[in-house]
Amino acid sequence: MNAIPYAASAPPAADSLYQRIVHTMPWAVLVLGPDGLLRLVNPLAAELLGRPGEALQGQPLAQALPPDFPDALRQALLAALSGAQPVKGEYFLPHAGRWIEMTTQSGPDELLVYWQDVSLRVRQHQQYRALADHTPDAVVRWGPDLRLLYGNPAMAAEASRPLAELLGLTMAEMGAPPEQSASYMAKLQRVFATGQPEEHYSQYDMPKGPVFFHSLLVPEVHNGQVQSVLALAHNVTELKSAETELRTSRDLLAAIFDSSSLAIQMLRNVRNEAGDLVDFDFVLTNAAADAMAGRRVAGTRCLVDWPHTVASGLFEHYASVARTGQPLDFEDCYRGDGVDSWFRYTVVPFHDGLLVTVEDIGGRKKAELALQEAHAQLNALFEAVPVQLGYFHAVRDEAGQLVDLRSAAVNQSLTQAIATPVPVHELVSAQLPGLRKLPVWEIMRAVIETGRPQRLELYHDFGQGGRWFDVQYTRLDDGLISASLDITPRKQLEQSLREGQELLHTVFNASLASFEVMKSVRDAKGQLVDFEWVLTNEAAQRLLQRHDVVGRRLLEEEPGVGPSGVFERLRQAAEQQQPVDFEVPYPHNGTEAWFHVAATPLGDGLVVTWQDITARQQATAELLRLQLVQQQQLANAVLEAQETERRRIAESLHNGLGQLLYAAQLRLDQLSVAAGPAAFADGKRQTVQLLKTAIQQTRSLSHQLIPTILEDFGLVASVRDICQRLTTPGGPQFTCVAGSFPEVPPALELALFRMAQELANNIVRHAGATEASLQLAERDGFLLLQAVDNGHGFDPNLPRPNSSGLKALRDRVRLLDGRLAIVSAPGHGTQVSIRIPSTALNSLGK
Repeated sequence: MNAIPYAASAPPAADSLYQRIVHTMPWAVLVLGPDGLLRLVNPLAAELLGRPGEALQGQPLAQALPPDFPDALRQALLAALSGAQPVKGEYFLPHAGRWIEMTTQSGPDELLVYWQDVSLRVRQHQQYRALADHTPDAVVRWGPDLRLLYGNPAMAAEASRPLAELLGLTMAEMGAPPEQSASYMAKLQRVFATGQPEEHYSQYDMPKGPVFFHSLLVPEVHNGQVQSVLALAHNVTELKSAETELRTSRDLLAAIFDSSSLAIQMLRNVRNEAGDLVDFDFVLTNAAADAMAGRRVAGTRCLVDWPHTVASGLFEHYASVARTGQPLDFEDCYRGDGVDSWFRYTVVPFHDGLLVTVEDIGGRKKAELALQEAHAQLNALFEAVPVQLGYFHAVRDEAGQLVDLRSAAVNQSLTQAIATPVPVHELVSAQLPGLRKLPVWEIMRAVIETGRPQRLELYHDFGQGGRWFDVQYTRLDDGLISASLDITPRKQLEQSLREGQELLHTVFNASLASFEVMKSVRDAKGQLVDFEWVLTNEAAQRLLQRHDVVGRRLLEEEPGVGPSGVFERLRQAAEQQQPVDFEVPYPHNGTEAWFHVAATPLGDGLVVTWQDITARQQATAELLRLQLVQQQQLANAVLEAQETERRRIAESLHNGLGQLLYAAQLRLDQLSVAAGPAAFADGKRQTVQLLKTAIQQTRSLSHQLIPTILEDFGLVASVRDICQRLTTPGGPQFTCVAGSFPEVPPALELALFRMAQELANNIVRHAGATEASLQLAERDGFLLLQAVDNGHGFDPNLPRPNSSGLKALRDRVRLLDGRLAIVSAPGHGTQVSIRIPSTALNSLGK
């Protein structure tokens, strides 16, 4: 540092400041003496030279430079040392891989060298230059004097001249006609003046034809001034040609579009914010589309202006094509929005929308529908009639003799009748082998040859069982129409009728019941005065003990029917034409027997049956007696249970409440003021406690007798209350399982509550359980009450003394027509299930 003269004479503090400034500068700085020695090297310069600054300082320049130091840069440094003028330039340092921009400044006795790292700028410039040199677009740079400063190879190719001949020239000097260059130069001047980019379209006449360019003029600004204008010119000749062709094609398409008899519609998809398809806009339609709709369609929206497209399914067809990209071609009838006709739709996806062509096929469809309807009616008539219809062409040999028939048309009835398909145009002999050997063949041949229709009944077996037919043969052209009706059911009915009559006669006589057919006998005024036997079976003859009653009168032969009321009941049945059915005692064989009599009107008479039911009446009387006995036993059991309950309540009143009240009386008798305040207060406290206990027991007993919670909250809440009351710290922990339960009559509700109370009390008293549950539910038409505990259990099959509670429970269940089941075993707990049928709801409700 002492080698720097002005620094040497400076104070040490100034010298130190000078070094710090140089070291912190953003450029590489070298300080050289006149002798070429390095006096100062800041860190950035040392980095570019590839050696530490301390090793470089004081070294001759030639020794400090790396071996691959650029010769041009070396010569520039020597020139700067030997001359007083600054040296500038850009150089590449191979050892550092960087581009630098050098600037020198000569001092009194030293040379300051500044190296600025411009690698990024140079690389960008190189990239831009490479891009410009290889782009197919013409790239030029114009100076303020509107002369060419730069042009890329594409520009020279478009001009068909070497680039060297064009640099420094204006457009006029390049030979461009004034009428073509004037507007371009005007926009170029405007960019220099305003600093704003411009666009320009231009046409140039070239030997190969006119060429069109689109140019973008961009200002290049330095220090706020436009230094040059960069122009990028794109050859759009092909685009112009394409536009011309497109315009021609568009005009042709528009002519076809507007003159087409088909309705053509262009639709654009309408989507919501989520991108979902919600509608279509009609963007473009031709005249045929507007005429078909009766209004202008373009500019409308599908669902808003044509809502019937949803009901007709047309919108869903459009949406399907838009979603899947698959074209559709379909026919549909559109009735709505002022339109009523058949149309053929062709829908194809087109960009973000659809292209739809619509053809009105209403006229054709009406004709087709009319033809189809007529054909359907004829076919329906042909197929619906129960007659087997067939049309058969005659098949003749060379001599013209009829040898076979060929099917032309047959209906389903005929196919079903012969139990095999009849293909059209197939020979009948193939379907019915041996036809020509049957007598019917001669009849068919005669009809075809003579033209005279024939009708007959014939029997034939088609392999699925024989069938009877009523057949009509009629000639048509050189063929035969066969109309046959299957009369097999009629024939079978006739046979069945004959067999039924025989069977009826057999059953009539074999029946144990007495059958009598009688006709009314009337006087001159038409009043019914008697009945006359017309027919009797063998049972009636045995009952009457006669075989000759036919033709005789009822009151004359059986006078007992009058006093017994039988005749009057029979007369009412005949007069009112209403059946009667009754049971009556009637003397028979010297004793009084019971008979079931039924009479049904038959013309002006009756069919009467007599059945001896004496044994059944006796059995019924015995059953009633047994039921009365059983009911008496049940009533006694209920009374016994009630008496047991009364004794339990009386015992509870005597041993519980009575003792508490007696103790309270004794305490009251012992109260004395003279005994002292403390004794009086203690006696009073004991008395009050006894009375509270008595009140609590009274409430508990009242709850057991009249469960108010049952009336207030219902059965489910009452069962839950039982579980809650009986759950105590030292006893079983009860769980109540009671979901939805039907409303039941109060009597049944009380019965179920008492049974639940009895089951829970039995668990507390006898089970020795720690856990127990009560369940109330409705299942499969039964009301279910179930109690389960984990106590010591027992054997239900062994007799148990002191089981009056269980016996009373069984009696209650029997009264309700229910079932009680016990599942238990010693050491395995107990499960008691009570099932009451839902019919008990009705009986107890009444």
